[in-house]
Amino acid sequence: MTKARILKALYPFKKTHESSISFEGGDIVLELEEKLTPKEKDMNWIYVIHSSGTIGYVPKNYVCCVPEKVRLSTLAQFQKGLESLESIPHKDLVMTLLSDGKASTECKKKRPAPQPPEDVLMPRMAREIVDIVRTGSDLSYDGARDVSISVFRYLVQKEPNIKHLLSTLESLYLGPMDPATIPNYTSPDAKEMELLLQKLTECKEDDQQRNWMLHEDESNIGKLLDNLYDLLMKCEPGITISVLSRYKYFYIQSLIEYFQMETRWSLKKCMMEIFITMCSLDEVIISIALNSVLPLELAQDMFQNLGDIVRLRHAALLLTVIFSTGEAMPVQYFDQLGTEFVQFVLEQIESPESFEHEKEMSDVFVGLLLSYNLQFSKEASSRNILMEVLSEQRVAKVYTEKILLLLNREEDPSAIFHNSNKTRVHATRKVILDMYQSSHCHRLFYTNDIYVLIDIIVRQLTDLCSEDPRRTNYVKMCDLVLKHSNFSEHLHRFKDLEKCFIRILNEEDDADTSSIEDKKITLSAEVQEQKSHSPDLSCSDVLANDFDLDDCTIAKDILSVSIEDLNRFISRFEYEIDRSPLKPVLPNNAFKWDINCMSKVFSIFTKDAFPPSVPTFQEVNAFLLYVNEINNSRFTIDSAAMDKKNNLRQVRFFDHGYSYDQWLYQNYGYESFLVDPDILHYDKTFKGNIESDFLRKKIPILCLILADTFEGSKSINDTWGSHCNEIRFYSSKINNSSLPIIKLSVQSSFDLYCQAIRRATKDTWIFIAKERTFAVIENLRYYLASKNASSHYYLGHARKFWNVNYNWKDAGIVLSPGSIDKFTTTFTSDKKCESGGRYWGNGDWYLEKT
Repeated sequence: MTKARILKALYPFKKTHESSISFEGGDIVLELEEKLTPKEKDMNWIYVIHSSGTIGYVPKNYVCCVPEKVRLSTLAQFQKGLESLESIPHKDLVMTLLSDGKASTECKKKRPAPQPPEDVLMPRMAREIVDIVRTGSDLSYDGARDVSISVFRYLVQKEPNIKHLLSTLESLYLGPMDPATIPNYTSPDAKEMELLLQKLTECKEDDQQRNWMLHEDESNIGKLLDNLYDLLMKCEPGITISVLSRYKYFYIQSLIEYFQMETRWSLKKCMMEIFITMCSLDEVIISIALNSVLPLELAQDMFQNLGDIVRLRHAALLLTVIFSTGEAMPVQYFDQLGTEFVQFVLEQIESPESFEHEKEMSDVFVGLLLSYNLQFSKEASSRNILMEVLSEQRVAKVYTEKILLLLNREEDPSAIFHNSNKTRVHATRKVILDMYQSSHCHRLFYTNDIYVLIDIIVRQLTDLCSEDPRRTNYVKMCDLVLKHSNFSEHLHRFKDLEKCFIRILNEEDDADTSSIEDKKITLSAEVQEQKSHSPDLSCSDVLANDFDLDDCTIAKDILSVSIEDLNRFISRFEYEIDRSPLKPVLPNNAFKWDINCMSKVFSIFTKDAFPPSVPTFQEVNAFLLYVNEINNSRFTIDSAAMDKKNNLRQVRFFDHGYSYDQWLYQNYGYESFLVDPDILHYDKTFKGNIESDFLRKKIPILCLILADTFEGSKSINDTWGSHCNEIRFYSSKINNSSLPIIKLSVQSSFDLYCQAIRRATKDTWIFIAKERTFAVIENLRYYLASKNASSHYYLGHARKFWNVNYNWKDAGIVLSPGSIDKFTTTFTSDKKCESGGRYWGNGDWYLEKT
């Protein structure tokens, strides 16, 4: 007699043939021998007897053998159940098989005691308790777990025997428990969730109702969706994922198909919220959604319902989630989600439909673009649609401001879920790197934007350690910003950047203090034979083995580029300092301030330590205002005349007009000379005869201040503005009669410039400035004195944007009476000013084009 095979049912089975039997998952059956030839036997079915006494066939893949360690107890249980039955077929044979199987088990050679069976009672009971509390109280899974633990902690104090159950409950804090670890246990939440998904699938497959409704089912479907959403929010994530992943995520695909078929917004809104919740649980669902028809449906919904903010917001958020993993969408989708889609989103950011759209949707759309950009990488070698669209934009002011704000806060709007993968690409940093790697996109950043970006980079390079992967991103970002911007013109935070990169080069070599000075790259103008004698730093020599070699290489590259830019920058100052342009100007307060400004500017480029007081950008621009070689003078570089001691280029200055001294002598017969400040202050002989007073009468200047705040305008009026012959304040924002500030009704930045110039006196020079500009008017008069006022002069600090050279408003713009006359001839009315330049923030650029 062969040994009886005890089998256990893995899944429930419903009888499909009269010779088969039904059973539930976990039932025990005993295999019987069939008197059939091998050819007659079906290898997919097994002839068994159930513990209830039923005999028949069961599917072979629905049962498995009982493990040896529980075989004896299972045999005894099975035999006891059969003995209670009075008559069953083949009872004697079955009892004999059971006896033989029991005897063969007992007669085996003694072995070491097996390990005790796994205790599945406690995990099952713990899960059942949590499920009972959750379903009975309508709490979330976490809330039900906390309540259960609190109750059992109290019970343990009264009855210590249940402490094992408490420890099992507390283990649920470690993470979701896999339901498969608890045999024959199905969560009530799982059953309810699957039932809801099945009902929604039935609704989708009801072709008659979907095509031509026979009855109103919106409320019923809405309840199903609401119940599903509540269950997704409250159920344990492990159970939710196990249900959603069944049948190869069939329920997800079915719900997406239903979303495509549904036209009622109330139901589509619920489905969007459900999709977002599902995506937060399992990234596989995000991939399924990306490769489905869902992105196309959402984009079409955005195009067609632009006026509905709630609908627009839901669609944009769901699209942001779908793109957030960085997986590339199918190529054929770019026809609908390509250039036209990006232009649409960017237009809504820059020119929203209404104030409500700007308030509610701008940040959402920025997050959508950042998430969309994640799919484009160098490795993919595909064209970046977002960068192509941005490169065609003339202005993207709102977009650039918002991504800089996100970078400053280290926020990634594409990482909507708190459980997002920490190793994922940071969308905000990536888009800025992509823009600066593009040949055109980086031009969208204004100079003030670059200042802010450099400030952020300096802060991050100062705070982040070498082990932090973010630091490499910021070093690369700094490299791109310095190479693809006009950094050499302003050198913003130059000293701080030098310190950061020197620290990067030397941070792993602090013990050897003697080598730090040898390796330090001094960014000054008078380092002797800088290029020929500077040490050839090798990253492998300078850095320890665990230091980031990329950071070192990039740091060296940035430093060397900055040195070259610095030499070019110094050459603009060198001759002016030697020439002493301030010599004819008598020492007054403005003169003293400018001497200090010059010394501060010049001291930056000496071999000594940096001065404690570094001039601001506005101070440097005020100094450059009257020595700007681009507008009225030219300089050449004599390559043969090199100062070997300082390794600096000598600059020769050529003025294509007669000098100030010639103008003063030929027109008025005067010569200027220096006077001791004390004599000037105490000797009344010079009262009214100093050169600055003389120039104030002969070179009248009208200062037009474009005001933003009352405080800023008042500070100008109380300081350098008093040196103007006349000062006027114009604004598009504020109106104040005490200063006064005149508010103009304008439609653009250029409109403000235009109307202010039209109201100016035509026989004086005008100086247009912003609140943050500081100007030395005496020096400006000295610079303008020898120029013909009737000529067309347009002076300032020249910059280049979109191949157009224009004078930058922050440094001040000077117009001659001849230029004013020509300007007012073109713009004869305020209405023409309004149509002259329709873009905000570019008034100075449009002023040059007129």
